[in-house]
Amino acid sequence: GYAQGYRSPSLKELYLEFIDINHYIIGNINLLPETSHDFNINSDYSFNNFNLNIKGYYNVIENRIGLAQFEAGRFNYQNIDEYSVYGLQPSISYNRRGIQFSSSLNLGYWSTLLDIDNAPTYGRILDVNNSISFKTRKSKMHLLLNHRMVGSQPLYRIENGEVEVNSIEAYNLIDASLSKMVFNNKLRITAGVKNLLNVQTVNINGGDSSGAHTSGNRNLIGIGRSLYVNLKYSIEK
Repeated sequence: GYAQGYRSPSLKELYLEFIDINHYIIGNINLLPETSHDFNINSDYSFNNFNLNIKGYYNVIENRIGLAQFEAGRFNYQNIDEYSVYGLQPSISYNRRGIQFSSSLNLGYWSTLLDIDNAPTYGRILDVNNSISFKTRKSKMHLLLNHRMVGSQPLYRIENGEVEVNSIEAYNLIDASLSKMVFNNKLRITAGVKNLLNVQTVNINGGDSSGAHTSGNRNLIGIGRSLYVNLKYSIEK
């Protein structure tokens, strides 16, 4: 497959003014529109209770719009020259007798035309998603586990009037839940935990990383581990 894309800057990217004691993010009325070219190839194969899928892709984005730091703690939107990414996305799934398992991998490489000393102009993309669920007919219970590994990501900032790139370290996220149907399948009770590993911040490699969305040389991921209980009741007519 092939596609050509075009995206004008959004009103937020052009005119945003989000300024308070913890934030300083503004728009940029001089942004140029993004243009892109996308190539992909996809293959799918099923056998027994398994399904295997492999996708290859190559994307090129010119004048990519991204959030960049232009002073310590201050951000605005910038055109980041040409950005390209290519890679493979293999995935496999299994489904039999109440057991479902799936695993997918996104392995790719990105590059830019940025040319600043000590600033990376290329890097790897790695994103892994795994999930497993188990359902029992007699007890009507459903156990679900989700895991995601987010690889290192680029972080843009302005240095001496130019855009350069730092990187955010990789991290893992795990969610789990257990649900049960009661009262003739009318009431579903679910209890679970999000961010089981309690990931809150990760390291930023290189550059000045101060600001509301960072803590020194660390990037904020979330509030940490949380527990929840959910009730859903179905009323039949």
